[in-house]
Amino acid sequence: MRVLVPLLASILVGLPAATDAADAVLTLEGESFSPGTLTLKRGDKLVVVNQSTETHSIWAHSGNYAFDFRATDSNVMTHKPGDRLGVTMNIPGKYRLGCALHGNMKAVVIVEE
Repeated sequence: MRVLVPLLASILVGLPAATDAADAVLTLEGESFSPGTLTLKRGDKLVVVNQSTETHSIWAHSGNYAFDFRATDSNVMTHKPGDRLGVTMNIPGKYRLGCALHGNMKAVVIVEE
């Protein structure tokens, strides 16, 4: 019944069901992103996983829209080793990602309709 109610609500309102969204994973390895370019659909969650032994400060921007990944426990701009942080990408565009601590780290995330 708990699964049926959100599904019915999404059909009635015309919104996509929760199962339509996907996780797109961007991995931090050392001082680089993998993959360097990632394409996802509007509503998918971009998840950045820090598999390196270093702390990172991940940011993204596209035109007038920008964000950073904040650690939920202390609300600081760090992405510690082992962290898995995500954000739902609802605004289509081409996002440039980087690390405030390591200027050579760059990636591109494309969000399509």
